Amino acid sequence: MFKRPLLAAGLAAVIISVIIAVWFPSVVFPISDLNDGDRIEFECRVRKIEEKNSTVHIYAERGRYKLLLTCAKDQEYLSTLKIGNVISGTFRFVSWRCARNKGNFDEESYYRSLGIYQKYSAMDLRVTNSSYSLIGEILRRIRSRLITSISDAADEETAGILAAVTTGERTGIDSETKSLFQLSGISHIIAISGVHVSFIGMGLFRILRKKVRFIWAASAASFAVICYVLMSGASASSIRACIMMMASLGSMAAGRKYDMLSSASLAVVLLLISNPFYVTNPGFVMSFSAVAAITFVTGRKRGMSNPLEASIMVSAFTLPVIASSYYEMSLLGPLVNIAVLAVIPYLLGGAFAGGLIGMVSLGAGRIVMGMPVYLTKGLRFICSLVSNIPGSSITVGCPSLFKLVLSYLILILAVLLLRTILKNQKLFRITLEIMVYILMLIVISVRRPDSGLSISFIDVDQGECVLIVSETGHTYMIDAGSATVSDVYLYRIKSTLKYRGISSLDYVFITHPDTDHISGILEMLEDDAGGIRIGKILTSDFTGNDNYDEMIRLARKKDVNVSTLHEGYALRDGHLWLECIRATSGGSLADLNERSAVFLAEYCGFKALFTGDIGANEENSLVQDKLAGFDIDLLDVAHHGSRYSSSSIFLETISPETAVVSAGVDNSYGHPHKGTIARLENVGASVYNTADHGEIDISVDSDGKYEVGVMLE
Repeated sequence: MFKRPLLAAGLAAVIISVIIAVWFPSVVFPISDLNDGDRIEFECRVRKIEEKNSTVHIYAERGRYKLLLTCAKDQEYLSTLKIGNVISGTFRFVSWRCARNKGNFDEESYYRSLGIYQKYSAMDLRVTNSSYSLIGEILRRIRSRLITSISDAADEETAGILAAVTTGERTGIDSETKSLFQLSGISHIIAISGVHVSFIGMGLFRILRKKVRFIWAASAASFAVICYVLMSGASASSIRACIMMMASLGSMAAGRKYDMLSSASLAVVLLLISNPFYVTNPGFVMSFSAVAAITFVTGRKRGMSNPLEASIMVSAFTLPVIASSYYEMSLLGPLVNIAVLAVIPYLLGGAFAGGLIGMVSLGAGRIVMGMPVYLTKGLRFICSLVSNIPGSSITVGCPSLFKLVLSYLILILAVLLLRTILKNQKLFRITLEIMVYILMLIVISVRRPDSGLSISFIDVDQGECVLIVSETGHTYMIDAGSATVSDVYLYRIKSTLKYRGISSLDYVFITHPDTDHISGILEMLEDDAGGIRIGKILTSDFTGNDNYDEMIRLARKKDVNVSTLHEGYALRDGHLWLECIRATSGGSLADLNERSAVFLAEYCGFKALFTGDIGANEENSLVQDKLAGFDIDLLDVAHHGSRYSSSSIFLETISPETAVVSAGVDNSYGHPHKGTIARLENVGASVYNTADHGEIDISVDSDGKYEVGVMLE
């Protein structure tokens, strides 16, 4: 370390940044006294403009703080807005969307990792200083025209991938393709990384070096790379690669040996000075982990010559980060990455050439774009094959700190062994590297057996989704749907199941097919890319209902067994007894709520009741029959806390100790109703609401005692 002072500086920068991010975040991002919806007037300078699907994101600077401003695409001022303009106006403060369930996307954490302080919605906006950055504006227009040219020269699906590969613009990639690349271990291909910078910068340098003096070739290559990094969004990984490339050229100019570890440390220091929260950015961590893999394992100054060795060790070094970020791993990722490394120069070069030529001649652009289009289709085909191989990917869940530390200790010991005893034994080196990768996978993926029963009320906003995990590890879901969140399975349910290490559900029970109880199940059945597998669906017969009929069609397509639920259906799973105490066969489809199935769960003396959307009449019928003499520990409050459910007679009979309401934030129905809450409190129930607490977890031990945990305090 003393021979590399930059390494010491880099490690110090990482430690200080971690301390700031964990314990002293207000040093970088002061606590704001603004409330969601507050209006404020201020002036700021435009630094970046990005078009999204339905909005435009304007990244601006106000003093030392970076802001995110959003506005609709149809605003007139956007046509004249330029990079570097000073703008002012009235802005509405927008609170960051927090993660409502474990494993969900946390907007504040993400944007802080990019150095963004606050988010505003532009109410009105005007340019107060029209001076602008000529280079920045030229690069923005080139990027826009390049994306348009690629879109015109290739089919829609492939164009989205090629646009991401060349410019970093990923809005054109569908979620299925993103999941497919992630499951195959090549999601880095659609992020601007060191591969892109090396191809452009060093490629251009080598070409120019044959024609001009070193200083001119190096200067031109550096300028081209800086422009490309700015044009593609200036991600942490691309900035890192840019700094390291310029350090490499600088070492050549000075006649000094290039040291990859020192140049990477320099990049760490510069990036963390600009934003200490980069240490929480997965892209930042994975980028430097990949550099560490190449540097520490081989001891070489300019990388690995063996693609298999490079792919295995980069996968090993980034494995803990990927597991912590995505909760699943590709077992065949190292092999697929070899194919990526082989084709990326032709893919990237062909896409650039086709896009640039397409700006002048669309016909010629399409001809040149032929090669990258077919290469992209080939990669996607390989990913599809890999994802369909049983066991090609595993869901590991969110690894504990102990697992992460143990994984890196194994890796460090392997590196020391590789650099000493096995330094010159190629066959043994690769064998050990494979064994280390497998051992790290085992450490991260092995889970302790479940103890007790867990019941989770997943926050789906205005809807219902209950997950039950038994002591034997079997999984049950009662309903999954939302009336207010589009793609609720993708954004709320799938990630929280993956976080728990769940890749399949043994049983899915549907109380009734209203959208707010079934939409997530329909989406789950439609998911073909790394989706959650369903073992069996049980529901009453609602033939003639559109949602129910669609569910039957999708289940048949996926070969998922659907059985008709009947009153008295029960199953035993260890100490868990789960029984359907109410289900209707036939009847009117006019009011599906009245036909909701009701479930009673018992575990070591603990009792939980799940009531769907039944009303007071159905509740009274239950207390006169099935629930007479029952005291309920946990009540899933009927119909999201509607005033027409949870009658006094019903509550007094079952006397719930804890009641959970699944309702949306500021929902238009007024759920839960004040009268319902009052009736619950009158019988002594502790009331929890997903609208206030996010995900709500109940953990029951073998003595029937339970604890309640919430996502949001």
